[in-house]
Amino acid sequence: MLRAVYRVRCKTKSGTMSLTIRERSQKVAGYIKTETHLGIESIASALGISKSSVHRHQQGIERRNQYAESDLWETASGSAWLNVWC
Repeated sequence: MLRAVYRVRCKTKSGTMSLTIRERSQKVAGYIKTETHLGIESIASALGISKSSVHRHQQGIERRNQYAESDLWETASGSAWLNVWC
């Protein structure tokens, strides 16, 4: 099975970085878990991505949270495990 990998260039304070959608989602999820009191605009500026992107990832996290295992999916190790089995 072929998988498409989309890389997106994100501007940060230190320059630009290239992230896949999954990497960006993990980054947003990790930041939301550690900084629970921040809003979309603060998260977007801290991560160097757009507010709409943060909002879209938040919505995805909320949809995935209906499953107990979804916390694992948001981590790099959980994502690697899913890639092996899916």
